[in-house]
Amino acid sequence: MRYELIGFMEASELDEEALNRVIRQHKKNLLEELSELPLGRIEDYHSIDAREAAEAAIRKCEELRTPWFFTAYLYDQEIIRNIIEQQIQQHLSEHLFTSDGFSTLHKNFVEPLKK
Repeated sequence: MRYELIGFMEASELDEEALNRVIRQHKKNLLEELSELPLGRIEDYHSIDAREAAEAAIRKCEELRTPWFFTAYLYDQEIIRNIIEQQIQQHLSEHLFTSDGFSTLHKNFVEPLKK
């Protein structure tokens, strides 16, 4: 049996509010994932520069005694910001979204309808 997806669209078709919601949520998820990785895994997945950036964010947390701002300090690091922005763009290009931006579907699971 074949199904047609109704209500899913490309990121470029989302209105500004929905697109911003998708970007904010994905950025939050990525930062949480990075913050939970052991430092060695950050280096394995990204680079030694990313690990050093994470270490700098940790030092800032310790110096200021504000560990709850770790993800913000992490995002302040240019290399981490670049990694996150690249992964957001990849997410936007690889997924379809509902018009409100709350639900996503990877394009690997669908194919365009032939007219």
